[in-house]
Amino acid sequence: MQPKNECKLRTLQAGRAIAAILVVLGHCSREIFFLPKYWGLKPFGRALDFGHSGVEFFFVLSGFIIFHVHQQDLDMPERLSRFLRKRWLRVYPIYYIVFAGMLAAFFAHPAWGKGHERQMTTILSSIALVKFWPVDPVLPVAWTLFHEVKFYCAFGLAIVSVRIGTAMAAALVAGTVFQLVYGSFAFPLDFLLSPFNLLFALGALAAQIYNKHNTPVPWACLLAGMALFGATAVEEIIFTRLTDDVRSLLYGFGSALCILGAAELERTDRMRVWRGLTLLGDASYSIYLTHFPLLSLLAKVFLASGLNTSIPPSLSFIIMVVLVVLMGLATHLVIERPLLAFFRRRLLPPGARSAA
Repeated sequence: MQPKNECKLRTLQAGRAIAAILVVLGHCSREIFFLPKYWGLKPFGRALDFGHSGVEFFFVLSGFIIFHVHQQDLDMPERLSRFLRKRWLRVYPIYYIVFAGMLAAFFAHPAWGKGHERQMTTILSSIALVKFWPVDPVLPVAWTLFHEVKFYCAFGLAIVSVRIGTAMAAALVAGTVFQLVYGSFAFPLDFLLSPFNLLFALGALAAQIYNKHNTPVPWACLLAGMALFGATAVEEIIFTRLTDDVRSLLYGFGSALCILGAAELERTDRMRVWRGLTLLGDASYSIYLTHFPLLSLLAKVFLASGLNTSIPPSLSFIIMVVLVVLMGLATHLVIERPLLAFFRRRLLPPGARSAA
């Protein structure tokens, strides 16, 4: 059995890989193939409409990892600088490279975008990953990073003072529930009190349980989480009776149970993960950042070359998904990993250079 603080949580890296691929599948189906300017259809019908649930998993996992790794930093303000440097390092360097490429593409070919990408408010908000204005980011998938950075700021406050941080977290959760029940507020409250706050909270709660207790039946916990996640996906594909917010919370609860069960199974040496899947998990952030522009580019190539009509749509779909996953993996190996190593040597002391 591994000590809790030494467990590598490779199962959760595998979860990252699966979540990233889910997002790729969902975007390829709904945001690329379904567009009239490309194929105008979904090759697999509504079967992949739940692909966005990978984002819910990522949010819960982020809450779990941050709380698990940094719980000992709470109420220790001298550790805030290290925490912020690690968070900046994990999110921004590779993001800036993809962001710069996207921004250059939108200035070179304005027709590729919707117009807002070249506005200064959009650019400044995208650079900071802080939602100063109610605008979409330059890189479409970066909307999730706005929520990620918001969570880091809230956790950083708890590092400065756990009492103040706990009070702020409680206020955010209470406000989020209020907004869910009584309807959306105007910006910026609608963003600050987003239902996604509850997903981070679920992950943090799962980490607290994991850190303090042994899960007695981890296989049951994992299977229950998978069943809830799968049932929610079936509901979304077939019935669509639930609201998006309720469905998102159900995905979140399912994710939290899966994470808690998988982490306990790994800690007690009852689960092993294929190395290839953990490698894809390591590359999940690069896959996530690059997949949408790469899918859009490949769709244009297929259209210009006539492949969109000469190859069956289902086969074109599979080829595109495989290509963007492989290109995301290459981005991780060739750019992200060396970049992380470079900045870690310069920004972090030797004892604080873990990937978390």
